Amino acid sequence: MSEYEIRTGGGYPLDEVSSALQKSIRRGMETEALYWAMELSNGYSKYLWYRLRVIALEEMAPDIVQLVDVCYRWFLDFAGEKRRTGDTHFCISHVVYAMCRARKSRQIHNYQAFVAGQREEGWYLEVPEWALDKHTKRGRQMGKTIDDFWGEGDHLENEIPPGLPYADTYHDEAEKVAKSASKHWKDWSFMGSNGRKKKAEARKQESLF
Repeated sequence: MSEYEIRTGGGYPLDEVSSALQKSIRRGMETEALYWAMELSNGYSKYLWYRLRVIALEEMAPDIVQLVDVCYRWFLDFAGEKRRTGDTHFCISHVVYAMCRARKSRQIHNYQAFVAGQREEGWYLEVPEWALDKHTKRGRQMGKTIDDFWGEGDHLENEIPPGLPYADTYHDEAEKVAKSASKHWKDWSFMGSNGRKKKAEARKQESLF
């Protein structure tokens, strides 16, 4: 055994338990998955939740991602309130069970890997003209106004059809207001930097990829 090898309470190498957990979830082996989750929870609960969240983001649909987030927050609440251990374990069990039974896809993982690989190979996109509107310096230099935004800058693909919840019923009225009295849009602080009349200097952040 390596001098620096980390082992769990049951004597397993930590990396192997983590791998067994993810592979068991992928295969829908719910009892085995919970076994490995419990092994990690004994001394490595923070790491366990990290792994569960990564698995959800890599291989689960949004509903499971949301479930993991809710159960994690409840777990933290229970732990902070010093509830009995069984209560916090319910959060883990609920997540592992749901993840094992959920339909899965590697689409998000592979989607990210594909685009990142393309960028590494030199893929370079020019900013499309429809992104250059009154909200950008170049767009304003081109003379783009609020009139250009409606129908171009606000274009939506996969828009919610009329009659369904959250379908846009105010579009036409809002467009009329914007075009006939655009000063109102500039006066509303929640409309962004134009309303507040402030220029924020962009801060370059370290790439996350």
